[in-house]
Amino acid sequence: MIKWGVLGTGSIANIFIESLKVSKESELFGIASRSDKRAKEFSSLHDCLGFTEYDELIKQKDINAIYIATPHTSHFNLTFQSLMRGKPVLCEKPLATNSSEVMILIDLARKKNLLLMEALMYRMHAQTDMIKEIVITEFLNKEVLIEASFGFEANVNNNHRLLNPELGGGSIRIHDSKLQSKIFDLLGIGKKEAEEKFGFLMNAFKYGAPPHGGIAPEIDRIVMLLAEEKNIREVTMFPMNQNAQDLMMKAPSNVTEEQLKELNLTLKTKK
Repeated sequence: MIKWGVLGTGSIANIFIESLKVSKESELFGIASRSDKRAKEFSSLHDCLGFTEYDELIKQKDINAIYIATPHTSHFNLTFQSLMRGKPVLCEKPLATNSSEVMILIDLARKKNLLLMEALMYRMHAQTDMIKEIVITEFLNKEVLIEASFGFEANVNNNHRLLNPELGGGSIRIHDSKLQSKIFDLLGIGKKEAEEKFGFLMNAFKYGAPPHGGIAPEIDRIVMLLAEEKNIREVTMFPMNQNAQDLMMKAPSNVTEEQLKELNLTLKTKK
């Protein structure tokens, strides 16, 4: 019997737990929530143990697998912690907010010899099986091209997780230099100005900057986890030098007369 620990108490977590109740090989051990109230309500509803700290649930020895149904931005951290504790993980989509994080999780799961799976239902959907059957019976030994798209209208405010970039929402950011150049043209930014102000970005694209949606946590947060530090200040270097300059982005940069005029500002220099 597989004993599951569930992180998160939203509607998706509730659907997963209801499915466990009809399973002959799985059962719910406990749930965890950041809210003490939600943890008590959810554990009472499903007759299981409730935890107010995710790590407290993850480290329970009786748990055989972890299901993660928290907001997108916490998926990497919680999956990483679960794998480090030797727990197989089923994580809601997306597995992480960028490709770098996903590669780290896959590598860790392989080293630990643990199951790591993104909860993408369409991979096991009846419609997918039907498409496979049609391809085999009707198009055997023939080239087949299937084009499909999925989308919906999100009638929510900008702070909602679907639209808020800080919560992993929004569209995929530009990661192609040609596309970025076209955007500069549309904005009326010439090649010289683009090179002066955004040369660091265009140069990064040449080396294959990975596409990501919403946020880009960068390597410092990953190092923090690997070093088991609680504060990111212990592992990250201050990005600016003593002159308050960012050498990577060459900021602050010179301000143009047009920008000063637009903001109704006057620049006074010391004599």
